Amino acid sequence: MPDGIGNIDVTGQNVGRDWRREGNTVIVPLARPVLGAATLLLSFEQPMNSRGGALSPGEVRPLGVQGERGFVQVVSPLQVNHKSTSEGALLAIDPSELPAEFRLLSSAPTLGAWQYTARDFKIGMAIEWFAAGETVGQVVDFLKLTRALCTPRGGGRCFDPVDPAAPPRYAAPSRRKVWDRPRHRGTRG
Repeated sequence: MPDGIGNIDVTGQNVGRDWRREGNTVIVPLARPVLGAATLLLSFEQPMNSRGGALSPGEVRPLGVQGERGFVQVVSPLQVNHKSTSEGALLAIDPSELPAEFRLLSSAPTLGAWQYTARDFKIGMAIEWFAAGETVGQVVDFLKLTRALCTPRGGGRCFDPVDPAAPPRYAAPSRRKVWDRPRHRGTRG
């Protein structure tokens, strides 16, 4: 297990919660011995510098096994600009080709996914943050005019408390956009 790895979680058949980390090794006791193939999932977080940097996914390896094959998936909850390189017995795959039980483990977008059949591989990723966008300045003015007084006893007629014949007056800037909304039934303009 590389240095700087955190938030480790181990799941699999016959795996309890009694696994532990000792230095750069994660020790996973099994509830029963395994004969034949077994699947063990180890997930973790690797911190990244705020300016970006390089990652080397796939460095976690099992000790004392006859053979190994599996998948490597790199996810990020943030949108980042990334470029990946790979060498060895490694096949880049579409994230939809990952087994369903692995895809369900993260809701974050996948940056890269690979399948391997032997341990002689190396993955390199260069991560950069996207440039921050600029906010457009806006000024919004709101003017509400209320002049009409309508009463049901007046037969639906509306009365202007100041002067029914005078139109409403207001001052507005020379460069303006005035939006009008439909008047309610029973009012007059």
